[in-house]
Amino acid sequence: MCAHLSSCIKLKTNAVLIREAQAARLRDLGVESIQVSIYSHRPEVHDAITKVPGSLRRSINAIRFLKSQGLKVIIANVLMTENCRTITASGGWRMNLAPSVLGSDGHADDGRRSRDPRFECRRVCTVPAF
Repeated sequence: MCAHLSSCIKLKTNAVLIREAQAARLRDLGVESIQVSIYSHRPEVHDAITKVPGSLRRSINAIRFLKSQGLKVIIANVLMTENCRTITASGGWRMNLAPSVLGSDGHADDGRRSRDPRFECRRVCTVPAF
């Protein structure tokens, strides 16, 4: 429906409430991608940020489900003081997630490598708070 309008529709969500009917509708509407935020590969960090116990597990399960439904999923990570120590240049938080979520090569669906030196924790964590 929307794809014929030359629109690029991207959805940002935690995706935990998307089921088969909603996934089919998103495909039918021509949604370009679904962005899911993962704040850390460590449940205690991710769940503390979202303030929802079990939210990392639920988001990972949602990502797997969306991919199984043929939808493009982009995993986003918002860098903040609470999670910067779990993100390293030597392996990246994405590399700690199961290959079934990311793919065996460790790439995000947008094709960017997870080992980007711009995301070194010491740089992120030394930025003064606004």
